[in-house]
Amino acid sequence: MAVPDLSLLFDGQGMHVVKPSGDTGRLIPWDALVSLEATGDADLPNGDPGILIGVRTVERSHEFVLPDPEGGVATTLEELSRYCAGGSGTKSRSSRQAFIVALSVVLAAVIVAVVLLLLHV
Repeated sequence: MAVPDLSLLFDGQGMHVVKPSGDTGRLIPWDALVSLEATGDADLPNGDPGILIGVRTVERSHEFVLPDPEGGVATTLEELSRYCAGGSGTKSRSSRQAFIVALSVVLAAVIVAVVLLLLHV
């Protein structure tokens, strides 16, 4: 089912699916994620190019189409998924959270840039 105007926010808790109102519609904790990856190209409802994001948990799969004007979302998601996989290892929790926040800012900036471009076209 297509739901317009959702946002994805990644933080120390996991992936938040944010409603247009700003409320979190769903939180998928990092330890519940089985996979998070760019699965292919897709078109946004307005016809602009986007990227299809596949999110799989033990319970179900989700797909999201995100704007990708600079072509960097797939790489960002790959880095985020690889960095957060397992959650243990030599990296501290605080450095992992800082990395997640930084990548979230990058994804948010891409989304804002697309919205601004659409408003000025």
